[in-house]
Amino acid sequence: MKTILVTGFSGVLGSAILKIIENQNDAVVLLGGRKTNKDSHYHFDVNDNQSVQKLIKETRPELVYNLLGSMSANWEDSFKSNCDLTHTLLEETTKTNNRCRVVLIGSAAEYGVVKPEENPISEYYEPNPVSTYGLTKLIQTKIARKFIANGADIVIARVFNLLGPEMNRNLFIGSIQAQIQLVKNGQKDYLTVGNLTEMRDYISVTNAAELIVRIAERGQSGEIYNVGSGKPTSIEHILQQMLAEENLSEIPIKVNENIVSAGGTTLPLIFADMTKTHALLDG
Repeated sequence: MKTILVTGFSGVLGSAILKIIENQNDAVVLLGGRKTNKDSHYHFDVNDNQSVQKLIKETRPELVYNLLGSMSANWEDSFKSNCDLTHTLLEETTKTNNRCRVVLIGSAAEYGVVKPEENPISEYYEPNPVSTYGLTKLIQTKIARKFIANGADIVIARVFNLLGPEMNRNLFIGSIQAQIQLVKNGQKDYLTVGNLTEMRDYISVTNAAELIVRIAERGQSGEIYNVGSGKPTSIEHILQQMLAEENLSEIPIKVNENIVSAGGTTLPLIFADMTKTHALLDG
C-alpha cells in the first residue's frame, strides 16, 4: 500500500484531488493542514519548521501532494507558505525517503506578462513574474530545482485559472462569487469588476485535479507540466455564465479599470500550451 500525504487538503483543489485518490485501492491517504479536525490527525504550523518536519517524520509518505500555499500580496506571508514551507518539506522528505515523489503546485503567474503572439505559453517559456504571488511561486520552482539536482523526485504542476466553488477572493472568480452572495443577501444591488476584455485559460477544478493526479502518476521527475484547458476565454464570458447560473443576468455591472487581478497587472491574453501534459494522457 502506498502512503500518500496531502497538505492543504481543505482547499478547493485539495478537496478535488482527495475525491480521486481516496478511491485508489492501493493507497493509504493521510491529511495534513493548518487546522486539526475530524478528518485529519496531522496538524502543522506553517510558521514552525519543526512542525512540518514532525509531519513528514510521522507520516513517512511515498507521495506528497503539497497543496498548501498563499495568494497574499504580503511578502512575508507568501514567502513563508510558498517558499520556506516548500524548502522544509523537501528537505525532510529527502532525509526520510529520497524516493518519495513530491507534487508541487505552481502557477501561471510565474510566466508574468506575455505578448499575445507568444501564446500558447509552453513550460519552456522564460518566466518573468510581476506579482508577489508569481515571484514566490517561481522561487518555489527554483527551490525544487536544487533538490532535483541532488536526486529528489519532484514534479511541478503549473496551474492556470481555476473554475470552482468558494474560490479565493483575491481571484476574479472568488470576488464575483462573494459579490453574488451579497446580492442574494440583499446587501448589494450591483457588481464591481475590472477590465472584462482580458482573456485567460480557465479549467474546472475537477479537470485540473484529474490532470494533477496524472502528472503525479506519469510525470517525469524534474519536469514542469501546465494545467489548463489550452483555450482562451474572455473574463466577460465567464462573468455572464456565472450570472446566468444564479439568474442574475440583469444585475447592474460597474467597471473599475483600477481593479487588477491577483497577478498585479493587466494582461490581455494568456493560455496554456497543453502538448506536454496531454502526452501523459495517452496509453
